Amino acid sequence: MDAQHINFWFTDMSLEEAPLRLAESHTGCFQVGPDHADSLIADDQVGQAGGPVAGLLTRWIVSSSTCEVFVPEDTDSLFSAEASLGGDRSQRSVAFEFFIPQAGYSRKRFVVVTPQESGTARIDVLVLVDDDPYRELTIEFPVEESLPASPFDGLTPSGQPPAGQPPLAPSSSPPRVCCESGSCSFMITSCETWGSDERPVGPA
Repeated sequence: MDAQHINFWFTDMSLEEAPLRLAESHTGCFQVGPDHADSLIADDQVGQAGGPVAGLLTRWIVSSSTCEVFVPEDTDSLFSAEASLGGDRSQRSVAFEFFIPQAGYSRKRFVVVTPQESGTARIDVLVLVDDDPYRELTIEFPVEESLPASPFDGLTPSGQPPAGQPPLAPSSSPPRVCCESGSCSFMITSCETWGSDERPVGPA
């Protein structure tokens, strides 16, 4: 029988590819069962010897002072959420009941995580059985500053205006023949005065 582990991972991204971004929301998933490849909880925190017994009903409190944690909009009534002030820092938490089977996979519980600080973010998890502490876990993950927005010049990547806007008007200045020292050359659109002739600024 596989060891039971408390797993937590982000369902919409892999931290091996890129860190979370400041103020961007992502969905995290809790599940108890065999070790998950993307879990952010170290193996030594939950082992087979201390694994849950059959039919264990637990209550989980998930909190953070570096992230906002929220209940998904389509969640069931077993979830609750609240915000509290601990010391000089605001701390948000979600709580839910979680039935842990003796073997196999539990149901999944989802939370929405929005980092509020760059660096190392932290989520604390307290698992209770009959109001007594059963597990205390800390989940840490990197957070980087949000990427700066690219300046918008009013054109699409193809160089055209967005749909519904009129196309760019062609230039109203036709090419002119510019002469220097009596010799005409260069069909260009810009010249500057050079004595009695016009000196070409450059070729078209």
